[in-house]
Amino acid sequence: MKILSQLLTASVILIFISCTIKNEYTFNEDFSGDFKMSIDYSAMKEIMKDDTLKENPFSDIKTDSIPGLDNVQLFSEENVMGIKFSFSDLETLNAFLKKSGTTDKSDFMGFKQKGKKLMYEHSSNNDKLKDSANELDEMADVNKMIQIETTVNFKGHIIKKVDNKSVTVSDDLKTLTYTYSLEDLINDKKVGNFTVKLK
Repeated sequence: MKILSQLLTASVILIFISCTIKNEYTFNEDFSGDFKMSIDYSAMKEIMKDDTLKENPFSDIKTDSIPGLDNVQLFSEENVMGIKFSFSDLETLNAFLKKSGTTDKSDFMGFKQKGKKLMYEHSSNNDKLKDSANELDEMADVNKMIQIETTVNFKGHIIKKVDNKSVTVSDDLKTLTYTYSLEDLINDKKVGNFTVKLK
């Protein structure tokens, strides 16, 4: 939450043009599915230079090098830029998350499935995040303003239990939602992690 997230875009610096980073995962029963990540920078655009908002921050990610991605689309709407695609399995999704995040090569970022448990881990490179934050000292509250919203939908499963108390679960037990700030992530690289037990 990845995050990511996450944290959590193609460039750490480009995180700072946004107010809200939204990640939405929709899993089928076999854990293939769809993913959408978007950056809403409407609350920040007045304090950033216009030329920082012209290019989609995901355009530099080489999705062609990731087998198993399908229907990849970059989109740009008013004050919102992002990417969406279908993925064949968790390995494919994780490969994208790794490329779009702030992890080092040795860090893991993404989902692991073990039986009826689905785990999300986001090991961010906190030094890079802190360095970027320090470049914007004149914007002391910016890290609190930047929110990371993660939504996970399950089509073929029901949520039985989530180990992170900050995660909310829908009444129909098919969707979980988790929101935290960039400041939270900088202070604790495991803040976005959770494990969900499914029926």
